[in-house]
Amino acid sequence: MTSMFVAGLPIPKARPRLGRGRVYTPARTRDYQRAIWASALAAGMRPTRELVSVDLVFYLSTPTRCDLDNLVKAVLDGLKGAAYHDDRQVVRLTAEKRRADRAHPPGVHVQIGGVA
Repeated sequence: MTSMFVAGLPIPKARPRLGRGRVYTPARTRDYQRAIWASALAAGMRPTRELVSVDLVFYLSTPTRCDLDNLVKAVLDGLKGAAYHDDRQVVRLTAEKRRADRAHPPGVHVQIGGVA
C-alpha cells in the first residue's frame, strides 16, 4: 500500500470546454491533475496493471464547496500513468470530505492498495 498527501486546495474536475472548434480540459484542472501525477511518482508509485483500491480524504476549508464526485474524478485522472494505467483498474473506492484545520491543512490524502 502506498500513500501520499498533496497539499493545496483540492480542485474539482471541471467540465470540458468548447473553444476554437475543439473540446479541451480547462487549464486549472489540467494543472491539478499534473500535480497529482507528479506527487504520485515522487511518492514512489509506479503504474501497475493489477486491480487497485483507492482511498481519498479531501481536506477543505469549506467541505460543502464542491461535489465529492468531481474531486474524485480529478484525482483518479491525475493518477493515470503514475499509480495505474487506466482508472478502470480501480475496483474499490472510498472518498470523503473533511474540514481542514491546523492538524490537517487543505489537500488530499491518497492511499493506493492492491486488491486481494
